[in-house]
Amino acid sequence: MDDMAVSQPDKKYKTQLFEAFNRVILQAGPYMSASYMLIGSILGLGLLGYFLDRWFNTSPWLAVCGLLLGVVIGIWELARVSLRK
Repeated sequence: MDDMAVSQPDKKYKTQLFEAFNRVILQAGPYMSASYMLIGSILGLGLLGYFLDRWFNTSPWLAVCGLLLGVVIGIWELARVSLRK
């Protein structure tokens, strides 16, 4: 009836696996954050430009400026994280 009991080597393996996964996630965190910043800045500033275009009737100039600014900010953040030592 001890089929549900975890053997000692199996428990040690699971602990090591969890610790390795935790290290990988901690190392990848800044890069994941930078990629979200890239996507978020492009979408956010592009949408802001789009709505300002509709409000000021300047289509498509503010949307294009918002997209370009979003790309610059996103790539800046990606480079800042990638080049950090």
